[in-house]
Amino acid sequence: MRSGGKQLAHAKGRQTKKAIQKLKNLRKKGKLKRHVINAYREINSRKYAESRQKATNIEKDWEHERQMQLANEEDDEILPVDMLDADIDWERSAFANKIARLQHEEDTDAEADDDLELTKRHFDGEPADDVHELLPIKVDGKLLKRSRKISERSSNQKEDDKIEDRTEENYKEEDYSNLSALQLLKKRGELIEAAKLEISGCAYALLAQPQQETHKLRTLLKMCKGEEVHSLVRESVQKLATASVVEIFVDIIPGYAIRSLSEDERSQKMKKETKKLQEFESTLLRYYSRFLQFLEKNVTK
Repeated sequence: MRSGGKQLAHAKGRQTKKAIQKLKNLRKKGKLKRHVINAYREINSRKYAESRQKATNIEKDWEHERQMQLANEEDDEILPVDMLDADIDWERSAFANKIARLQHEEDTDAEADDDLELTKRHFDGEPADDVHELLPIKVDGKLLKRSRKISERSSNQKEDDKIEDRTEENYKEEDYSNLSALQLLKKRGELIEAAKLEISGCAYALLAQPQQETHKLRTLLKMCKGEEVHSLVRESVQKLATASVVEIFVDIIPGYAIRSLSEDERSQKMKKETKKLQEFESTLLRYYSRFLQFLEKNVTK
Protein backbone atom coordinates (compact mmCIF):
# COMPACT_ATOMS: atom_id res chain seq x y z
CA MET A 1 0.00 0.00 0.00
CA ARG A 2 2.74 2.42 0.98
CA SER A 3 4.82 1.67 -2.10
CA GLY A 4 1.76 2.10 -4.31
CA GLY A 5 0.98 5.47 -2.71
CA LYS A 6 4.53 6.64 -3.28
CA GLN A 7 4.43 5.59 -6.92
CA LEU A 8 1.11 7.42 -7.38
CA ALA A 9 2.47 10.60 -5.76
CA HIS A 10 5.63 10.37 -7.83
CA ALA A 11 3.60 9.96 -11.04
CA LYS A 12 1.38 12.90 -10.06
CA GLY A 13 4.44 15.04 -9.45
CA ARG A 14 5.84 14.18 -12.90
CA GLN A 15 2.54 15.07 -14.54
CA THR A 16 2.42 18.41 -12.66
CA LYS A 17 5.95 19.29 -13.77
CA LYS A 18 5.12 18.40 -17.38
CA ALA A 19 1.96 20.51 -17.25
CA ILE A 20 3.83 23.48 -15.76
CA GLN A 21 6.59 23.20 -18.37
CA LYS A 22 3.99 23.00 -21.15
CA LEU A 23 2.25 26.14 -19.86
CA LYS A 24 5.59 27.99 -19.72
CA ASN A 25 6.41 27.02 -23.28
CA LEU A 26 2.97 28.13 -24.52
CA ARG A 27 3.34 31.42 -22.59
CA LYS A 28 6.71 32.12 -24.20
CA LYS A 29 5.18 31.50 -27.64
CA GLY A 30 2.22 33.77 -26.77
CA LYS A 31 -0.36 31.03 -27.32
CA LEU A 32 -1.92 31.18 -23.79
CA LYS A 33 -5.24 32.93 -23.43
CA ARG A 34 -5.76 35.63 -20.80
CA HIS A 35 -8.07 33.59 -18.53
CA VAL A 36 -5.56 30.72 -18.49
CA ILE A 37 -2.74 33.12 -17.48
CA ASN A 38 -4.88 34.59 -14.69
CA ALA A 39 -5.80 31.12 -13.43
CA TYR A 40 -2.08 30.12 -13.46
CA ARG A 41 -1.12 33.21 -11.43
CA GLU A 42 -3.89 32.54 -8.92
CA ILE A 43 -2.70 28.95 -8.43
CA ASN A 44 0.89 30.16 -7.83
CA SER A 45 -0.34 32.84 -5.42
CA ARG A 46 -2.21 30.27 -3.31
CA LYS A 47 0.75 27.90 -3.52
CA TYR A 48 3.27 30.40 -2.10
CA ALA A 49 0.90 32.23 0.27
CA GLU A 50 1.86 29.92 3.15
CA SER A 51 5.60 30.44 2.56
CA ARG A 52 5.18 34.20 2.47
CA GLN A 53 3.19 34.10 5.71
CA LYS A 54 5.91 32.04 7.39
CA ALA A 55 8.54 34.57 6.31
CA THR A 56 6.38 37.44 7.62
CA ASN A 57 5.88 35.64 10.95
CA ILE A 58 9.61 35.03 11.29
CA GLU A 59 10.36 38.71 10.68
CA LYS A 60 7.73 39.79 13.21
CA ASP A 61 9.05 37.33 15.80
CA TRP A 62 12.60 38.64 15.28
CA GLU A 63 11.49 42.26 15.69
CA HIS A 64 9.55 41.38 18.84
CA GLU A 65 12.50 39.49 20.33
CA ARG A 66 14.84 42.40 19.48
CA GLN A 67 12.55 44.89 21.22
CA MET A 68 12.33 42.64 24.29
CA GLN A 69 16.13 42.34 24.36
CA LEU A 70 16.61 46.11 24.16
CA ALA A 71 14.02 46.59 26.91
CA ASN A 72 15.85 44.10 29.12
CA GLU A 73 19.18 45.87 28.50
CA GLU A 74 17.64 49.19 29.49
CA ASP A 75 16.26 47.57 32.66
CA ASP A 76 19.72 46.17 33.47
CA GLU A 77 21.26 49.66 33.19
CA ILE A 78 18.79 51.17 35.62
CA LEU A 79 20.61 49.90 38.71
CA PRO A 80 24.13 51.17 37.94
CA VAL A 81 22.77 54.47 36.66
CA ASP A 82 20.83 55.03 39.88
CA MET A 83 23.87 54.05 41.88
CA LEU A 84 26.05 56.49 39.92
CA ASP A 85 23.53 59.26 40.49
CA ALA A 86 23.68 58.45 44.19
CA ASP A 87 27.48 58.56 44.08
CA ILE A 88 27.42 61.94 42.35
CA ASP A 89 24.99 63.31 44.94
CA TRP A 90 27.22 61.91 47.69
CA GLU A 91 30.35 63.55 46.23
CA ARG A 92 28.55 66.90 46.12
CA SER A 93 27.30 66.67 49.68
CA ALA A 94 28.83 68.72 52.50
CA PHE A 95 29.64 65.60 54.50
CA ALA A 96 31.66 64.12 51.65
CA ASN A 97 33.49 67.43 51.17
CA LYS A 98 34.43 67.45 54.83
CA ILE A 99 35.81 63.90 54.62
CA ALA A 100 37.79 64.82 51.51
CA ARG A 101 39.22 67.89 53.27
CA LEU A 102 40.25 65.81 56.29
CA GLN A 103 41.84 63.21 54.00
CA HIS A 104 43.78 65.95 52.20
CA GLU A 105 45.04 67.33 55.52
CA GLU A 106 46.09 63.83 56.57
CA ASP A 107 47.99 63.28 53.31
CA THR A 108 49.68 66.68 53.70
CA ASP A 109 50.79 65.79 57.23
CA ALA A 110 52.11 62.45 56.01
CA GLU A 111 54.13 64.14 53.26
CA ALA A 112 55.53 66.60 55.80
CA ASP A 113 56.58 63.69 58.01
CA ASP A 114 58.29 62.07 55.03
CA ASP A 115 60.15 65.31 54.30
CA LEU A 116 61.35 65.46 57.92
CA GLU A 117 62.55 61.87 57.72
CA LEU A 118 64.38 62.53 54.45
CA THR A 119 66.05 65.69 55.81
CA LYS A 120 69.70 64.95 56.31
CA ARG A 121 71.12 65.58 59.77
CA HIS A 122 74.47 67.37 60.01
CA PHE A 123 77.11 66.87 62.66
CA ASP A 124 80.42 68.57 63.28
CA GLY A 125 83.13 67.40 60.94
CA GLU A 126 80.76 66.08 58.29
CA PRO A 127 81.03 67.36 54.70
CA ALA A 128 78.43 69.70 53.28
CA ASP A 129 75.54 68.48 51.13
CA ASP A 130 77.25 69.49 47.89
CA VAL A 131 80.48 67.67 48.81
CA HIS A 132 81.00 63.93 48.30
CA GLU A 133 83.57 62.27 50.57
CA LEU A 134 86.00 59.93 48.76
CA LEU A 135 88.17 57.13 50.10
CA PRO A 136 91.24 58.44 51.96
CA ILE A 137 94.77 57.92 50.64
CA LYS A 138 97.92 57.17 52.59
CA VAL A 139 100.86 59.60 52.12
CA ASP A 140 104.04 59.29 54.20
CA GLY A 141 102.22 57.09 56.67
CA LYS A 142 99.37 59.55 57.15
CA LEU A 143 95.80 59.23 55.97
CA LEU A 144 94.56 62.17 53.92
CA LYS A 145 90.87 62.70 53.48
CA ARG A 146 89.60 63.38 49.97
CA SER A 147 86.41 64.92 48.74
CA ARG A 148 84.90 66.32 45.58
CA LYS A 149 82.10 68.76 44.94
CA ILE A 150 79.00 67.17 43.53
CA SER A 151 78.24 68.61 40.13
CA GLU A 152 74.97 70.38 39.68
CA ARG A 153 72.11 68.70 37.92
CA SER A 154 72.42 68.45 34.18
CA SER A 155 70.80 71.00 31.90
CA ASN A 156 68.50 68.27 30.54
CA GLN A 157 67.15 67.52 34.00
CA LYS A 158 66.59 71.23 34.68
CA GLU A 159 64.78 71.55 31.38
CA ASP A 160 62.60 68.54 32.25
CA ASP A 161 61.63 70.14 35.55
CA LYS A 162 60.79 73.42 33.82
CA ILE A 163 58.60 71.61 31.28
CA GLU A 164 56.80 69.69 34.04
CA ASP A 165 56.17 72.87 36.00
CA ARG A 166 54.76 74.63 32.91
CA THR A 167 52.48 71.72 31.98
CA GLU A 168 51.17 71.40 35.54
CA GLU A 169 50.34 75.10 35.58
CA ASN A 170 48.61 74.97 32.18
CA TYR A 171 46.56 71.82 32.84
CA LYS A 172 42.94 72.35 33.83
CA GLU A 173 40.60 69.43 34.44
CA GLU A 174 37.39 69.53 32.44
CA ASP A 175 34.16 69.80 34.39
CA TYR A 176 31.75 66.93 33.75
CA SER A 177 29.36 67.73 36.61
CA ASN A 178 26.63 68.66 34.13
CA LEU A 179 26.65 65.18 32.51
CA SER A 180 24.17 62.47 33.40
CA ALA A 181 25.29 59.15 34.85
CA LEU A 182 24.99 57.42 31.47
CA GLN A 183 27.00 60.17 29.80
CA LEU A 184 29.66 59.86 32.50
CA LEU A 185 29.99 56.15 31.78
CA LYS A 186 30.45 56.89 28.09
CA LYS A 187 32.94 59.68 28.78
CA ARG A 188 34.92 57.43 31.13
CA GLY A 189 35.22 54.79 28.40
CA GLU A 190 36.40 57.40 25.92
CA LEU A 191 39.03 58.77 28.32
CA ILE A 192 40.38 55.29 29.10
CA GLU A 193 40.64 54.41 25.41
CA ALA A 194 42.48 57.66 24.73
CA ALA A 195 44.90 56.92 27.59
CA LYS A 196 45.50 53.40 26.28
CA LEU A 197 46.37 54.78 22.85
CA GLU A 198 48.80 57.30 24.35
CA ILE A 199 50.46 54.67 26.57
CA SER A 200 50.82 52.16 23.75
CA GLY A 201 52.23 54.87 21.45
CA CYS A 202 54.86 55.90 23.99
CA ALA A 203 55.77 52.28 24.73
CA TYR A 204 56.14 51.40 21.06
CA ALA A 205 58.34 54.45 20.41
CA LEU A 206 60.57 53.68 23.40
CA LEU A 207 61.04 50.03 22.51
CA ALA A 208 61.74 50.85 18.87
CA GLN A 209 64.16 53.77 19.42
CA PRO A 210 64.95 54.19 23.14
CA GLN A 211 67.76 56.73 22.66
CA GLN A 212 65.70 59.02 20.44
CA GLU A 213 62.43 58.69 22.36
CA THR A 214 63.64 58.92 25.97
CA HIS A 215 61.35 61.91 26.59
CA LYS A 216 58.37 59.54 26.31
CA LEU A 217 59.31 58.24 29.75
CA ARG A 218 58.46 61.65 31.19
CA THR A 219 54.95 61.38 29.75
CA LEU A 220 54.49 57.85 31.10
CA LEU A 221 55.80 58.73 34.57
CA LYS A 222 53.37 61.64 34.76
CA MET A 223 50.54 59.25 33.90
CA CYS A 224 51.81 56.85 36.59
CA LYS A 225 51.51 59.65 39.12
CA GLY A 226 48.09 60.62 37.80
CA GLU A 227 49.27 64.04 36.66
CA GLU A 228 47.22 65.69 33.91
CA VAL A 229 44.79 62.75 34.08
CA HIS A 230 41.12 63.37 34.76
CA SER A 231 39.96 62.21 38.18
CA LEU A 232 37.21 60.18 36.48
CA VAL A 233 39.81 57.68 35.18
CA ARG A 234 42.92 58.55 37.21
CA GLU A 235 43.25 55.28 39.14
CA SER A 236 42.71 53.07 36.07
CA VAL A 237 45.19 55.07 33.98
CA GLN A 238 47.78 54.94 36.77
CA LYS A 239 47.58 51.14 36.85
CA LEU A 240 47.91 50.84 33.07
CA ALA A 241 50.83 53.27 32.89
CA THR A 242 52.69 51.67 35.82
CA ALA A 243 52.42 48.18 34.34
CA SER A 244 53.62 49.48 30.97
CA VAL A 245 56.63 51.31 32.42
CA VAL A 246 57.70 48.16 34.27
CA GLU A 247 57.70 46.19 31.02
CA ILE A 248 59.59 48.97 29.22
CA PHE A 249 62.37 49.10 31.81
CA VAL A 250 62.61 45.31 31.89
CA ASP A 251 63.10 45.33 28.13
CA ILE A 252 65.45 48.33 27.82
CA ILE A 253 67.72 48.39 30.88
CA PRO A 254 69.64 45.10 30.33
CA GLY A 255 71.10 46.49 27.10
CA TYR A 256 72.80 49.49 28.73
CA ALA A 257 75.26 50.33 31.51
CA ILE A 258 72.99 52.03 34.01
CA ARG A 259 75.27 53.73 36.54
CA SER A 260 76.42 57.15 37.61
CA LEU A 261 79.66 58.41 36.04
CA SER A 262 82.61 59.34 38.22
CA GLU A 263 84.24 62.76 38.06
CA ASP A 264 87.22 61.33 36.20
CA GLU A 265 84.98 59.70 33.60
CA ARG A 266 83.14 62.95 33.06
CA SER A 267 86.35 64.91 32.59
CA GLN A 268 87.73 62.50 30.01
CA LYS A 269 87.51 63.35 26.33
CA MET A 270 85.33 60.96 24.39
CA LYS A 271 83.84 60.49 20.97
CA LYS A 272 80.59 62.18 20.08
CA GLU A 273 78.75 58.85 19.88
CA THR A 274 80.12 57.72 23.24
CA LYS A 275 79.15 60.98 24.92
CA LYS A 276 75.66 60.75 23.44
CA LEU A 277 75.29 57.19 24.71
CA GLN A 278 76.44 58.16 28.21
CA GLU A 279 73.99 61.07 28.29
CA PHE A 280 71.19 58.68 27.31
CA GLU A 281 72.21 56.19 30.01
CA SER A 282 72.33 58.98 32.58
CA THR A 283 68.85 60.14 31.56
CA LEU A 284 67.54 56.59 31.66
CA LEU A 285 69.01 56.16 35.14
CA ARG A 286 67.32 59.37 36.29
CA TYR A 287 63.90 58.24 35.07
CA TYR A 288 64.43 54.78 36.53
CA SER A 289 65.25 56.31 39.92
CA ARG A 290 62.14 58.48 39.76
CA PHE A 291 60.01 55.47 38.94
CA LEU A 292 61.44 53.48 41.87
CA GLN A 293 60.80 56.41 44.20
CA PHE A 294 57.22 56.58 42.93
CA LEU A 295 56.74 52.84 43.57
CA GLU A 296 58.28 53.06 47.02
CA LYS A 297 56.07 55.97 47.97
CA ASN A 298 52.91 54.15 46.88
CA VAL A 299 53.88 50.82 48.44
CA THR A 300 54.42 52.42 51.84
CA LYS A 301 51.02 54.17 51.81
